[in-house]
Amino acid sequence: MSFYKDNGQADIDFLCKKHNIGRYDLVMTIRKVCDFLECSPHDALKKLIEVNNLQEFLNSIDQKNIEKEFKRQLRGKKL
Repeated sequence: MSFYKDNGQADIDFLCKKHNIGRYDLVMTIRKVCDFLECSPHDALKKLIEVNNLQEFLNSIDQKNIEKEFKRQLRGKKL
């Protein structure tokens, strides 16, 4: 099964089936990945094709965001 359609675009239906999520959840997930990786939606789609366990990947993003925010707040208190 191909991850991409004939025009080089990521296959949205494939991603939804692979990760067992709906299109709306996929859009929200793409947004989260874009924000975290500071990348384009197309690059986020490519990353989601590579990911095998979506929940584990999202949990790692959440953990890294928490650590980043915690460090940011600690720096703010020292000033």
